[in-house]
Amino acid sequence: MEQQKSLHTLIKYVEGIPDRIRKRLTTGDGMDEDRVRSWIAEELQEQVRRVRFYNDQRDNRTESCFAHYTSWSSFLAILNQERPLMRMYNYETANDPLEGQIYPKGWREVRERVRCMGNFDGADDRSHPGDTYGCSFSSGTEYIGDDLTLWRLYGDNGGGCSLMTKSLGMDMYRIRYRKQDGSVSNHEEAKEDKAVALQMHDLLYAGERTMDSIDDSYRQTVGSAIGDAAQRVLEGYCYLVKDVAYSNEKEWRRIVVRPPLVETCFDAKETGVKRYVEGQAFKELLTTGSEITIGPKVDNPKAVRDYVKRATRHRGLQWPSIRNSTKSYR
Repeated sequence: MEQQKSLHTLIKYVEGIPDRIRKRLTTGDGMDEDRVRSWIAEELQEQVRRVRFYNDQRDNRTESCFAHYTSWSSFLAILNQERPLMRMYNYETANDPLEGQIYPKGWREVRERVRCMGNFDGADDRSHPGDTYGCSFSSGTEYIGDDLTLWRLYGDNGGGCSLMTKSLGMDMYRIRYRKQDGSVSNHEEAKEDKAVALQMHDLLYAGERTMDSIDDSYRQTVGSAIGDAAQRVLEGYCYLVKDVAYSNEKEWRRIVVRPPLVETCFDAKETGVKRYVEGQAFKELLTTGSEITIGPKVDNPKAVRDYVKRATRHRGLQWPSIRNSTKSYR
């Protein structure tokens, strides 16, 4: 599995940390604790960014289209940029209070081991909303871009718009749906969850072996960096699991776990502030066969459609068709 291959690379890196430290020492580089911390942490972060959580493939029979719903104000803010980019908002504002909090069987044990490793520097548990960002798409047929339930939940009660595409990038993942207690409905789901747990345990075993192989003066800082890397990977997996009550959405998601602070942007409105990071460019997303649908409760819909058509063409977005919702919305 691709996820095992990418995690295997991270595991091999963790196992090789003692040799890397010894090599630095023999070359005469000064290796005080601060330099060890920054060096190992930066390289581990780069390895984590390369992790492919799942190797998901779309089902062309039932997933011919993917739709992202948003408010009119958010869409307008993006469209009026010189280079329109999707926004990946922080899940601290998600409408699902259980975002990132559902642990399939075996994952809670992994979480406890990650906590123990992170405590080399007294770190607390960071598995909570506030550190992960994402952008979501519901999948289905061509009608998925004009769905009453999705308008209500994610399209500003019909006052927003939807972006429908027929292609998604390689870094998109299918959401796994589990019961709140982490239980599953079939053998394949149980097998998949177990595979993730086993890989995470292998990563933690590698970290423990590394801790036993390095000088005591480095154990605290290196242990902290390894624990933090393991936590990031676990967070990524947890934000790809949702309550089974949302399963009808057939969601796909792109995620970023704890991006650098300099990459964080802010969407400030009278109603509050939302954090986000920049995602995929509209030009990559809204290609042949794509569609922008104006919500059923948008005021003066014909004028809005004409405006969006002119604005998208002005930004070089020639392919998406622009249409108004055909749904009746009260």
